[in-house]
Amino acid sequence: MKTVADLMITKLQVLHDTHSVADAREVMRLHNIRNIPVVGDDGHTFKGIVSQRDILKESFRIVSEHGMSKLAELERQTVISSVMATEVITTTADTALTTAGRYCMENKHGCLPVLDDQGQLLGIVTPSDFVRLCVQLLEQSSEDHQLRGSSR
Repeated sequence: MKTVADLMITKLQVLHDTHSVADAREVMRLHNIRNIPVVGDDGHTFKGIVSQRDILKESFRIVSEHGMSKLAELERQTVISSVMATEVITTTADTALTTAGRYCMENKHGCLPVLDDQGQLLGIVTPSDFVRLCVQLLEQSSEDHQLRGSSR
Protein backbone atom coordinates (compact mmCIF):
# COMPACT_ATOMS: atom_id res chain seq x y z
CA MET A 1 0.00 0.00 0.00
CA LYS A 2 1.46 3.27 -1.09
CA THR A 3 -1.30 5.65 -2.13
CA VAL A 4 -4.64 6.80 -0.84
CA ALA A 5 -6.28 4.64 -3.55
CA ASP A 6 -4.95 1.56 -1.74
CA LEU A 7 -6.65 2.46 1.54
CA MET A 8 -9.69 4.62 0.81
CA ILE A 9 -13.23 3.49 1.49
CA THR A 10 -15.26 3.50 -1.71
CA LYS A 11 -18.59 2.06 -0.57
CA LEU A 12 -19.88 5.21 1.05
CA GLN A 13 -23.01 6.45 2.69
CA VAL A 14 -23.69 9.82 1.09
CA LEU A 15 -26.38 12.44 1.45
CA HIS A 16 -27.58 15.29 -0.76
CA ASP A 17 -27.51 18.82 0.58
CA THR A 18 -31.32 18.81 0.66
CA HIS A 19 -31.46 15.95 3.18
CA SER A 20 -32.39 16.91 6.71
CA VAL A 21 -30.41 16.94 9.93
CA ALA A 22 -32.72 14.09 11.05
CA ASP A 23 -31.73 12.10 7.95
CA ALA A 24 -28.04 12.60 8.69
CA ARG A 25 -28.47 11.60 12.33
CA GLU A 26 -30.27 8.41 11.28
CA VAL A 27 -27.64 7.43 8.69
CA MET A 28 -24.91 7.99 11.28
CA ARG A 29 -26.76 5.87 13.82
CA LEU A 30 -27.57 3.03 11.41
CA HIS A 31 -24.05 2.79 9.97
CA ASN A 32 -22.08 3.77 13.08
CA ILE A 33 -20.27 6.57 11.29
CA ARG A 34 -19.40 10.14 12.28
CA ASN A 35 -18.91 11.83 8.89
CA ILE A 36 -21.01 11.73 5.75
CA PRO A 37 -19.94 13.17 2.41
CA VAL A 38 -22.55 15.41 0.82
CA VAL A 39 -22.93 15.21 -2.95
CA GLY A 40 -24.83 17.05 -5.65
CA ASP A 41 -27.91 15.84 -7.49
CA ASP A 42 -25.77 13.67 -9.78
CA GLY A 43 -24.75 11.59 -6.74
CA HIS A 44 -21.01 12.16 -7.27
CA THR A 45 -20.09 15.86 -7.25
CA PHE A 46 -18.63 16.62 -3.83
CA LYS A 47 -20.35 19.46 -1.94
CA GLY A 48 -19.05 19.04 1.61
CA ILE A 49 -19.08 16.97 4.78
CA VAL A 50 -21.65 16.77 7.52
CA SER A 51 -20.15 15.54 10.77
CA GLN A 52 -21.55 14.26 14.00
CA ARG A 53 -20.24 17.46 15.58
CA ASP A 54 -22.24 19.54 13.04
CA ILE A 55 -25.39 17.61 13.91
CA LEU A 56 -24.86 17.92 17.67
CA LYS A 57 -24.12 21.64 17.39
CA GLU A 58 -27.34 22.18 15.45
CA SER A 59 -29.35 20.05 17.87
CA PHE A 60 -28.03 22.03 20.84
CA ARG A 61 -28.90 25.27 19.03
CA ILE A 62 -32.46 24.06 18.38
CA VAL A 63 -32.96 22.98 21.98
CA SER A 64 -31.55 26.21 23.40
CA GLU A 65 -33.72 28.37 21.13
CA HIS A 66 -36.91 26.29 20.90
CA GLY A 67 -36.83 23.66 23.67
CA MET A 68 -36.73 19.87 23.57
CA SER A 69 -40.33 19.61 22.41
CA LYS A 70 -39.39 21.10 19.02
CA LEU A 71 -36.16 19.15 18.47
CA ALA A 72 -37.43 16.28 16.29
CA GLU A 73 -39.65 18.54 14.19
CA LEU A 74 -36.95 21.14 13.54
CA GLU A 75 -34.28 18.50 12.81
CA ARG A 76 -36.61 17.17 10.09
CA GLN A 77 -37.05 20.70 8.70
CA THR A 78 -33.39 21.75 8.77
CA VAL A 79 -31.45 20.88 5.62
CA ILE A 80 -27.87 19.74 6.05
CA SER A 81 -26.64 22.38 3.62
CA SER A 82 -27.18 24.87 6.43
CA VAL A 83 -24.94 22.98 8.89
CA MET A 84 -22.38 21.06 6.78
CA ALA A 85 -18.80 22.09 6.17
CA THR A 86 -18.19 23.24 2.60
CA GLU A 87 -14.61 24.47 2.98
CA VAL A 88 -13.10 21.00 3.21
CA ILE A 89 -9.54 19.90 2.53
CA THR A 90 -9.61 17.03 0.04
CA THR A 91 -7.04 14.76 -1.54
CA THR A 92 -6.59 12.67 -4.66
CA ALA A 93 -6.29 8.92 -5.08
CA ASP A 94 -2.61 9.17 -6.02
CA THR A 95 -1.59 11.03 -2.86
CA ALA A 96 1.03 9.16 -0.83
CA LEU A 97 -0.36 7.46 2.27
CA THR A 98 2.35 9.10 4.36
CA THR A 99 1.15 12.54 3.26
CA ALA A 100 -2.51 11.76 3.96
CA GLY A 101 -1.67 10.09 7.27
CA ARG A 102 0.42 13.03 8.40
CA TYR A 103 -2.42 15.38 7.48
CA CYS A 104 -4.92 13.33 9.52
CA MET A 105 -2.59 13.28 12.54
CA GLU A 106 -1.81 16.98 12.46
CA ASN A 107 -5.31 18.25 11.74
CA LYS A 108 -7.47 15.73 13.62
CA HIS A 109 -10.21 15.75 10.99
CA GLY A 110 -12.66 12.86 10.99
CA CYS A 111 -12.16 12.08 7.32
CA LEU A 112 -10.33 13.12 4.21
CA PRO A 113 -12.49 13.07 1.07
CA VAL A 114 -10.84 11.69 -2.07
CA LEU A 115 -11.83 13.45 -5.30
CA ASP A 116 -10.92 13.13 -8.95
CA ASP A 117 -9.86 16.18 -10.96
CA GLN A 118 -13.49 16.95 -11.86
CA GLY A 119 -14.55 17.16 -8.19
CA GLN A 120 -16.25 13.77 -8.21
CA LEU A 121 -16.19 11.87 -4.92
CA LEU A 122 -14.16 8.66 -5.21
CA GLY A 123 -13.96 7.72 -1.53
CA ILE A 124 -12.78 8.82 1.89
CA VAL A 125 -9.89 8.02 4.18
CA THR A 126 -10.42 8.10 7.95
CA PRO A 127 -8.10 7.87 10.93
CA SER A 128 -9.64 4.45 11.59
CA ASP A 129 -8.38 3.29 8.19
CA PHE A 130 -4.84 4.22 9.24
CA VAL A 131 -5.22 2.41 12.56
CA ARG A 132 -6.48 -0.67 10.71
CA LEU A 133 -3.47 -0.46 8.37
CA CYS A 134 -1.08 -0.15 11.33
CA VAL A 135 -2.58 -3.24 12.98
CA GLN A 136 -2.26 -5.20 9.72
CA LEU A 137 1.36 -4.15 9.33
CA LEU A 138 2.15 -4.99 12.97
CA GLU A 139 0.50 -8.40 12.62
CA GLN A 140 2.39 -9.05 9.40
CA SER A 141 5.65 -7.99 11.01
CA SER A 142 4.96 -10.25 13.99
CA GLU A 143 4.18 -13.22 11.71
CA ASP A 144 7.35 -12.56 9.69
CA HIS A 145 9.36 -12.43 12.89
CA GLN A 146 7.83 -15.69 14.15
CA LEU A 147 8.57 -17.41 10.82
CA ARG A 148 12.20 -16.28 10.91
CA GLY A 149 12.52 -17.41 14.51
CA SER A 150 11.10 -20.88 13.81
CA SER A 151 13.35 -21.53 10.82
CA ARG A 152 16.55 -21.33 12.86
